[in-house]
Amino acid sequence: MTGAWLNIVIAVGIIGAIWAIYAVVKRIRTDRRKIALLLDALENGDTSIKFPVSNDRDVNVMLNRISEVLKRIRIETGEKERYYELILDRVGAGVLSVYDNGVVFQVNKAALSLLGLDVLTHMRQLERVCADLMHRIETAGNNDRLSVEVVTEGRKRTLSVNVSTITLQQHRLKIIVLDDISDSLDRKEVDSWIKLTRVMTHEIMNSLGPITSLSETLAERAGDGPEELREGLSTIAVTGKSLVSFVSSYRRLVYMPKVELVLFSVRPFFERMICLAMQHGASSDVTMTIKECDEELIAYADENMMGQVFANLLKNAVEAVCDMPDGRVELSAYCDESDRVVMTVSDNGPHIADDVADEIFVPFFTTKSTGTGVGLSISRRMVQLNGGSLTLSPYTGDAAMTTFVVTLP
Repeated sequence: MTGAWLNIVIAVGIIGAIWAIYAVVKRIRTDRRKIALLLDALENGDTSIKFPVSNDRDVNVMLNRISEVLKRIRIETGEKERYYELILDRVGAGVLSVYDNGVVFQVNKAALSLLGLDVLTHMRQLERVCADLMHRIETAGNNDRLSVEVVTEGRKRTLSVNVSTITLQQHRLKIIVLDDISDSLDRKEVDSWIKLTRVMTHEIMNSLGPITSLSETLAERAGDGPEELREGLSTIAVTGKSLVSFVSSYRRLVYMPKVELVLFSVRPFFERMICLAMQHGASSDVTMTIKECDEELIAYADENMMGQVFANLLKNAVEAVCDMPDGRVELSAYCDESDRVVMTVSDNGPHIADDVADEIFVPFFTTKSTGTGVGLSISRRMVQLNGGSLTLSPYTGDAAMTTFVVTLP
């Protein structure tokens, strides 16, 4: 009997052990399936998965904690990405990152604005803007610096392009930084001309003053002397005065008044400019209109300086169309995506030749027989002193009008 009970006890023990091992194996398999399910969910970006909890020591508790930690990390990562994207969109320079296959990984608003595009998903789209820019970016290496001229939004720009490379998640990326350096180049060019003009006018005025004064004095003392002598001295004096007046016009490039920034409404300003132009020689055959300008649009600049700029632009526009039976001059103003005020003066006169267009803002350059060649140079200088730019918009077709663009911050 004792031996029989012992056998029964041993058998029960073996069965219990087998059952315990089976339970452990089953639990391990169940836990493995749960872990596999959690990993599959995380790989698919699902962090909302939850497992039922029966007690605090249940493996489900640990799996749920892992899921919560990863969910929190994902939320924090998403917030950081939005934070960096916001900063990137507020940067003045254009920034885009591109994979080796040409697919655009990221692009900010400044880059789209500089390139004149609403969306950029592949580098092939740059071909519409400038094929040379696309090719040079594609062939650029790490830390290369390029300078490329493009025409976007009706404006000729010189873009500085900095290229660097980085490996991100086993993918090679090109980080491209674009910056419009047109205004900087224009300012450097104008500063160079101003320095030259300052030296020239100073030397010329120093020489002309004594010559004019001496010739006038000698002409008076000549009295009843030979008529030839008196006429010669008189001619020298008159020519000297004319040269003094001529040189004085160039001195306006050097000595600009102090900028006094004020807020002013653009539409009433345009109306005053048109009235002024009509009173100073605009033919009745010339039609002057405000094509586009919101009543609420306000500019922040020196209104007197802007008055001189637009008086000169309107004068040039009227002169371009005065001999035409249907001469038209149009003014427009609007606020662009960067909150800049853009004001334009357009006329349907003869197109400005390309070789002339590249020189019109250069001091002393003129195509007029009576011009001094400083009007547009002074106008551009005044706009630059107000933190803006003055450019000639490129033609986009045979029927395009000649358009000068003033852009103010």
